[in-house]
Amino acid sequence: MSYLFLAFLGSALISLLFFNRQRPRKWRRVLIIIIALIGLGGSLMPVAAANSKKTSQHQVDVRENKAARANSSALKKQLATKKTEASQLTKQVASQSRLVKKQQKASESERVRAASASIAATNQASEAAQQQAAIQASQQAQQAASAQQVEQMVTIAPNSGKKYHLDPNCRGLSRANSTTTMPLSQAQAEGYTLCGWED
Repeated sequence: MSYLFLAFLGSALISLLFFNRQRPRKWRRVLIIIIALIGLGGSLMPVAAANSKKTSQHQVDVRENKAARANSSALKKQLATKKTEASQLTKQVASQSRLVKKQQKASESERVRAASASIAATNQASEAAQQQAAIQASQQAQQAASAQQVEQMVTIAPNSGKKYHLDPNCRGLSRANSTTTMPLSQAQAEGYTLCGWED
């Protein structure tokens, strides 16, 4: 019950006692009025209770709406922070992928450099081997030439004296009827000497 109704009921009872002592007829009227008011008050009580329930429900709804708005704004803020975190993570992933690509390119260029260095080393080794072979061939040619010089061929005129000639067109061979070539060692062994025109 509401406090107003209790106050009204208390004042009505006090009045009733006061009127009961002085005027009995009026007491009945007052009693009827009090009963009517109690009936009205009792019938008004559910309306007042319903109104108070509506008011309290409205206050609860307002509080819930405020809480929902606050929760919604908090969720929006969380969503915004999550979006910024996601964009930062996306940027980090993109930078990491760029870094990985750079490292892959660097390693690929390093492999190419290593391969070209290996090819260059192989080419240098091949050139060195070719130069060594050329040097050996030159040395062999020189050795063959020196051996050939040892075994140099000379021209003799068997019917015209005991001289050998290093030059086949020597002036000393101009009167010879026939000429023959032989190794220098053999000519010297047979007693031939160098022509005076070639000294």
